[in-house]
Amino acid sequence: MDYIPDLDHLKPFIPFGLAAGISFGCLMASVGVPGFSGKEEPQIDAGTKTRGSVFGAAEKNLTFTPEEAAKISAGVKPPVASDARYAAVKYCTIFIDYAMMAGFLLYANEHYTGDNFSPRNAVVCWYILIGLLYSCEAIKTVAFGDVLAQKKVEHVRGLAKELVGLFTPKGIAKTTTFLLKVCAGEGIIRNFKDKGAQRRGVLYHLFYIIKNVGVFYAAAFYVGVMQGWFTFDPIFDTAYTLEVADFKLPVPNLVNFWFQFLTMSFLEGHHLHEHPPPDHAQALSLPSSSWRSTTFFNPSVPPHVDLCGFFILAACDMNIHSLNPYTVTFYNPVIDGAFRATVSHNLHHMLNTGHYTVWPLHQLKGIYQYDNRSRTNVDGSVEKDWVTYNRVMKTDFPEGRE
Repeated sequence: MDYIPDLDHLKPFIPFGLAAGISFGCLMASVGVPGFSGKEEPQIDAGTKTRGSVFGAAEKNLTFTPEEAAKISAGVKPPVASDARYAAVKYCTIFIDYAMMAGFLLYANEHYTGDNFSPRNAVVCWYILIGLLYSCEAIKTVAFGDVLAQKKVEHVRGLAKELVGLFTPKGIAKTTTFLLKVCAGEGIIRNFKDKGAQRRGVLYHLFYIIKNVGVFYAAAFYVGVMQGWFTFDPIFDTAYTLEVADFKLPVPNLVNFWFQFLTMSFLEGHHLHEHPPPDHAQALSLPSSSWRSTTFFNPSVPPHVDLCGFFILAACDMNIHSLNPYTVTFYNPVIDGAFRATVSHNLHHMLNTGHYTVWPLHQLKGIYQYDNRSRTNVDGSVEKDWVTYNRVMKTDFPEGRE
């Protein structure tokens, strides 16, 4: 009888594989001829300010002054599209984000919660979630690139072209040189010497994703589950019961996890992540301060972090860096309608002044925010952030038209 290999251990990665395959195919279809080198990105003056990484691994990251950001954006014309197109982008984006998170939670609940929860499965869940988030971002960039910030879209396409080019003889030589730098300790125990390439090259992007997301957080989850610091209970089991007179309302774990996510995201504030340049597509760091969170809404159990709430927090923290300003962040239509965290946080990276927190409270009336253009404190609002976003990103979203 012919030997049939057991592939059951690969089943957990089927959702990630499908999403990654679709998104990679979309990107490859949008970039044209393989091996195309792309054009060089503008070089930044040697006096550009630097900031250290939250991971303390020595890389100093380029940031941009408002004047430098304006120079980079100069000459870029806003995309032109109908209001119907913008409406389609908005609601398709919302559907994609909610569908992705719902699918992930249902799949994880079926295969990895309760008795199935283990250090290995926690890491598998993490890899699936990160893969889905990056895949959704790639799909939205390709599908809606005509109305997004063109400088950012061009950067993503340039990365895709460079990625394809790595499989050419010249690309293989480039990859070998890069790996020798890493083996010599660059990016690990000391800074990369080439700051410009560090912020723009696809190899550096992949390096930080593997280092931070693939190794650092995966190891933290593995050890945390072994030590009992992380749990992942079935999301539809009852967390506790609210009682008012004779009325009893069982609250499922999913609701409890979501409230924990809200608390962690509010306490997180402005974590000291990397500061990418205006053409950077997706931040490569994730929440650092959220590790201090415990079970806020169920004090009867020993301190721990419910992994589901942390996963939602990780999704929120990645989504606020999205190219698409309609990207969902708080996974609640009411809150996402009242705040535009993605708009605010993208302005933080473009202007490097204000817009620090995950929760853009300055978008509420009566809360003042420093305005870089007028150089005064102004009563902020969602509308003002949209106007600034359109002006800085060279876009034409209806919410920000003056």
